[in-house]
Amino acid sequence: MTVLHFADGQVITIEESTTTLAFSAVLPPGHVGPPAHRHRFETETFTVEDGRLQMRIGRRRYELAPGQSLVVPPGTTHCFANPFDEPARIRTVESPVGPLQPLLRAQAGAVGRPSLLQLAEINAAHHWSFTLSGCPTLPSGSSGGYSPRSRGRDDEPSATPSFRSRTPEWVPVACPAVGRPFASAPPALGTGAGRDER
Repeated sequence: MTVLHFADGQVITIEESTTTLAFSAVLPPGHVGPPAHRHRFETETFTVEDGRLQMRIGRRRYELAPGQSLVVPPGTTHCFANPFDEPARIRTVESPVGPLQPLLRAQAGAVGRPSLLQLAEINAAHHWSFTLSGCPTLPSGSSGGYSPRSRGRDDEPSATPSFRSRTPEWVPVACPAVGRPFASAPPALGTGAGRDER
């Protein structure tokens, strides 16, 4: 097991495995979580062990209580936060193993934020699996360059350019979970029910 301590008070305990990445995280009160993002190849399962967690999966928002889980399929935009007054302990399982563990290690080891170059090198080593919401995804089989794409529904890139938005598509979008209404419980726990309906 590896324990990572973050400057914002978050503590993550990683269980060693070669096929899946499993870790427990203690999120301090008021933790804003990661920006909205998606994984091209990996499925993530979030389970609340203690406290509460707010999540956004696609367009849906949820408030999870202890014992509740949500599954995020590959390619689905998601984020989470703990805007509550008590810590939250969550367990996350990523399958198959992607760039999440080296990304977490880089963030925990950095003074401030890790360099964009370091994060890009980690992502490149994992076939560009991790994408922030609003950033273009690489076309299948691409080895590098981004193609010009713009935002579509839910900040997902669309295949046709649109010039309606003045916000550049590369701007990371923070998780809009805090302060927004959430469902009291997911409609179907652990089934991936929060995926975008297209």
